[in-house]
Amino acid sequence: MLTPWRKAGCLLLALALLSATGCGDTATDRAESAGDGGPPLTPVSFTDVAAESGPNTAPRAVKRIAPRCLFQRVSAGATACEAERITGGVAVGDFDGDGIDDLLLTNIDGPPRLYRNNGDGTFDDVTQQAGLGEFLFRSNGAAWADIDNDGDQDLMLTTIASDRYYLFINNGDGTFTEDAIARGAALDYGTLRSGTSVTFGDIDNDGWLDMHLTEWIPRRAQGTDPVSHARLLRNQGPEAPGTFVDVTDSAGVTLGLTVVDAVGTSQFSPPVYSFASAITDLDGDGWADLIVTADYGATQLFWNNGDGTFTEGTTSSIIGSESNAMGLAIGDINGDSLPDVFITSISNVATSCDGRPCDATMTGNRLYINNGDRTFFADNERAGVTTGYWGWGAAMLDIDNDGLMDLAMANGVDFDGNDEYLAGTGQFRLNPKRLWHNNGDGTFTEIGREAGIDVLDPATGLATADLNGNGHLDIIMIHPGRMPSLWRNSATSGNDWLRVKVVGTGSNRDAIGAVVALTPSAGASPQTRIVGANSFFLGHGERTLHYGLGPSSPKVADITVTFPATGRVITVRDVAPNQTITITEPET
Repeated sequence: MLTPWRKAGCLLLALALLSATGCGDTATDRAESAGDGGPPLTPVSFTDVAAESGPNTAPRAVKRIAPRCLFQRVSAGATACEAERITGGVAVGDFDGDGIDDLLLTNIDGPPRLYRNNGDGTFDDVTQQAGLGEFLFRSNGAAWADIDNDGDQDLMLTTIASDRYYLFINNGDGTFTEDAIARGAALDYGTLRSGTSVTFGDIDNDGWLDMHLTEWIPRRAQGTDPVSHARLLRNQGPEAPGTFVDVTDSAGVTLGLTVVDAVGTSQFSPPVYSFASAITDLDGDGWADLIVTADYGATQLFWNNGDGTFTEGTTSSIIGSESNAMGLAIGDINGDSLPDVFITSISNVATSCDGRPCDATMTGNRLYINNGDRTFFADNERAGVTTGYWGWGAAMLDIDNDGLMDLAMANGVDFDGNDEYLAGTGQFRLNPKRLWHNNGDGTFTEIGREAGIDVLDPATGLATADLNGNGHLDIIMIHPGRMPSLWRNSATSGNDWLRVKVVGTGSNRDAIGAVVALTPSAGASPQTRIVGANSFFLGHGERTLHYGLGPSSPKVADITVTFPATGRVITVRDVAPNQTITITEPET
């Protein structure tokens, strides 16, 4: 058995009080059906406030069909434009250091859009002022991170049909300087990029953030460049802060190779069409592992050996049984303090696809429960979260502050032409978005439309954050070529909450990878979260950790933080609910 979360130290604690608001149905009400024969009441109510709150500029998207696609399909007679439909990222981060999270939306037909949060849930478009407006490349995936440990958030963007990626260094005054080429992050191979997601994490525990980038490769864009366009870049740290070197091959995480591990052989052949990845410690040994979701049954999991290399363990872990893995979310779904994995895929909802039998390989989503011994078991059928139509982004979040992690999922696709799964029935064009409420017994109830998330337009990127400081998590959803949705959460349970922001000193400044266990009352089981382990598809949610505490509790028993690079452990006791606290890693 591998050693779980570890180590010891002391603390610097700063508190910032937030107010909690909410009104509406009670917990008792939600267990009953509406008396007028309408849908059952739910523990939350979401309202789309994007139009009036500010992030309301629809990313421009030219309606393309062959031969005007950015990339062309090889299959004869097909008119669908593929890569440009797999777009629409959102990343949450505090770019101006005012303590309030802002939004970055990607755009494949114009500059990325940066929205500054005014602190009341409204936003101002500051794209031009920040120096991003002049960049007209086709951005797709986005991630914020303090790559040089200077205390502000830098921005990494992948691209579609551009020759390289872009890295914007925060100048500390609300503006950015683009520097990807000099810092080794451009990945210019002489062919057009088809980039998807970016994720950050510290793979070698040196206190500096490394990054992994995925790519969904159109069939005519492979060229002669690396066998896998998904690349692992190591931060060179003190020698050259915030600059990167490609260690994909030397670390043993090149996708699409046949790798033999101690248990068996994982058979994959290049190229691999990868969508999302996470750098997260899945086995509790103190080293961040790498999981990469990929199309056509090619998801892979790599265990960190602690020496700069990884061991491929997909087959032995049973991860990867879904047919077309896309979105990725990681968190403790069953309350045993082990990180579980939710992967979105494609599921059939019809018996006939354009007059012929549907493809039987559309297996639907997978919810992998962590056994704690480098193995998982797929529990999605019993949990009731398999069917999500054509899945994209996903997130684990506590929507009603009851202490249980729920699931949100974006879905839908709008290809043009005679795509065999989309023409005729059109079963994947207009689908209800998925919001599964955790019942606390291993099962979930889908409540999306009842809770107000009633949009049917295709949605790709998904992120969660408390954007107006009311103690309830909101949902941001991106619709390619249409206005995004900002679902304001008006949870009505009356449950308490606590939010924890962690700052690293000996570890990376963002404290990505820190394990934070909160015990809501004496003798209760802890709720365990990992900083940075949320919503990995074209972007990410807030890095502040949000905990639901259930019914009113005068104090939280304790909060224990284990920092990733130094292994220092801090315990804070008797913290009052309904506030945000900041815990900073001590120097010794």
